[in-house]
Amino acid sequence: MSIVKPPKSTLSKVEIQALVTLNDPSISFAKPANVRSEVWTNYSQVYYKNEGLDYIICSQCKVVLKWMSENGTRVMSHHNCTKQKSASTTPVRQRTISSYCRQSSLSK
Repeated sequence: MSIVKPPKSTLSKVEIQALVTLNDPSISFAKPANVRSEVWTNYSQVYYKNEGLDYIICSQCKVVLKWMSENGTRVMSHHNCTKQKSASTTPVRQRTISSYCRQSSLSK
């Protein structure tokens, strides 16, 4: 005799994201018990009415991502979080080497 698991919630990613945005009390977050990767520092699994879903949330930008434990941390490492990116210190338009060469030859 096999044990039949009840089906997981059929909420879509869009519906879950909306509940997260509304701070709905039926949504909660927790780290899975057996995490080993540092990537999990910025992520938590999404729970709906205390049922673990195949979704995670980025704690930086609050975006919900589709995730299955079989896929490991792949979705996390590919997530381009706008909050994680630091402002670039490189000017938008850098001077070219040839402009430096012209400037130095004029000053001679």
